[in-house]
Amino acid sequence: MSDTLISTLGLLLCLAPAIVHAVEVYRPLWGRWVVNWVLPVFAPGLPRPTKALTHDDQIAMLDAALAAAPGDKHPAGADYIFLILFEQRQGALAFLAVAAGVLYGLTLPWRTVTPCISSSGSWRSCSPW
Repeated sequence: MSDTLISTLGLLLCLAPAIVHAVEVYRPLWGRWVVNWVLPVFAPGLPRPTKALTHDDQIAMLDAALAAAPGDKHPAGADYIFLILFEQRQGALAFLAVAAGVLYGLTLPWRTVTPCISSSGSWRSCSPW
């Protein structure tokens, strides 16, 4: 397997999180799709519609979390719920930023991506200082 193929495969694997989480930028609650249909693949079992969270389930859980905040701290609890959803969007944006970098990296010539490897495949000194 050549260095170029290994590098290309490594970059392509970095696209998977962006593909899975991209929708969460638009709608953070759509993360339930990951919980319902992706995570069960890694557990001993298959995704089942009978065990899948619905939008109403998510809203009920968020309402319960907000209701669990002490009465005088209700605004802080609402801010915390907002922050959780906001952070989910930021995480999805980070995955998309990595995907954009990967797509850019795939367009670069091999010598540009690995300037410290000589044409024979051995490492050479390439300190910028």
